[in-house]
Amino acid sequence: MPFVNYQRRPLIFNEMGKPINDLSIEEAIKTAGLDYKVGIKETRVRLADVNDPDKFLLYKVPNSFATYREDNNHVFGAVGSKYEVVQNSVALDFINQVCDYDKTVRIETAGVYKDGASMLVTAKFPEAMTIGNNDLIDKYLLFTNSHDGSGLITCAVTNIRVVCNNMLNQAIKNADSVFGFKHTKNVHNAIMSAVEKIRSAHIYHEALQESMQALKNVSVSGRDVNKFVYDLFLTAEQQDHMKLRTSIYSADKEVISTKTQNKVIAVLDTIEKGVGQELHRGSMLWLYNGVNCYMNNVVDYKSSEDRFEALTKKGAYKLNQKAYDLALTALKAA
Repeated sequence: MPFVNYQRRPLIFNEMGKPINDLSIEEAIKTAGLDYKVGIKETRVRLADVNDPDKFLLYKVPNSFATYREDNNHVFGAVGSKYEVVQNSVALDFINQVCDYDKTVRIETAGVYKDGASMLVTAKFPEAMTIGNNDLIDKYLLFTNSHDGSGLITCAVTNIRVVCNNMLNQAIKNADSVFGFKHTKNVHNAIMSAVEKIRSAHIYHEALQESMQALKNVSVSGRDVNKFVYDLFLTAEQQDHMKLRTSIYSADKEVISTKTQNKVIAVLDTIEKGVGQELHRGSMLWLYNGVNCYMNNVVDYKSSEDRFEALTKKGAYKLNQKAYDLALTALKAA
């Protein structure tokens, strides 16, 4: 396995956005690079004239439009006829309304990526959650919007484990954590009507803290550690294969590829030596935190944008949820 340098990576919000604490909305929009409008135009295709091949004509594509930056005409993507543009200022206004309700919640960062096709705004709650005596978890709201038709507008309750900057954004039963809005004509009303729901984020935080405390009280053995990681990354057939072996190192590469073996080994090693893993050692929470640390501080992503997308929407986000669900299953069985 390649050498792993276990270090605390920068907070992903700080990599993606710019600090805008104590700035007015107008100042924040300019500082974060959000000061551009998004337009929408009919999509047309350039084809040769059937009667004169040297002449080209533009033909409208039915029910197809494209979004673009009005300041530089950079085209973002193709969208449908019902697509409604939501400007960057709306995101900041939405978060600002949440903050107006509770003056202790502060907008912290904002930024754009993909040449302006996507944007984010974060707001931080004042009091950190505490697991045990000294494991602090900061509480955030994360607002994201894509102008290229690639996804919903979302406002998510998310958390950052301070000791290692791990992002914790798992779904919890009976506690809403993600609010999504489609780019349709009623989207602005839907966003603003969600302010009251977002203000109830403390319900999610209370549920998360309760589950973390419970996981901290479940002890695990060496065999439990291996089973937890195998359940995350190996198929049923591969797990049967491992029943006849004492270590992943001895697995048949035709059954478990070298890439998968290295991933399993890296996760097991991160559980033992990763950033923040000195806390809660020997518990189910220690196992879950180790997997989360692997995704946040060990995996090499192509860029900060790729890391952000993975942790908030894609592979790492899904693996985090799977690890959390497995931990809760073990909790129920304990």
